[in-house]
Amino acid sequence: MLKNGDFRPKKPKNPRLTSYDRYMASRKPNTLVLDNFSTVYHPKNVADLQRIIALLKAKKGVVIDFKNLSGVTAQRLLDYLSGAVFAIEGKLDKLDDFKYLVAPKGVEIASQ
Repeated sequence: MLKNGDFRPKKPKNPRLTSYDRYMASRKPNTLVLDNFSTVYHPKNVADLQRIIALLKAKKGVVIDFKNLSGVTAQRLLDYLSGAVFAIEGKLDKLDDFKYLVAPKGVEIASQ
């Protein structure tokens, strides 16, 4: 504090990253941020799944809901999706009975 009651101005921080900061940033896993997710999809046929797979190739995560489909159709589409996700080395996680979360390769899904 100065004699007149004011505080000294703070020194600006150094904006450069240290070698330790660069090292720690390289070790941090890629986490899928909510911005990288598309909306919830309700596929009805294989053409809809092809659009979803195109989003996965573009590094976008997708939530898929099979609730409005019959059991046989939902299973067939899920099998198709599972093969595509395996081919692009993505991740497929079940959220509930009819909803699945699909993430592309290199993205870690963090759950709470």
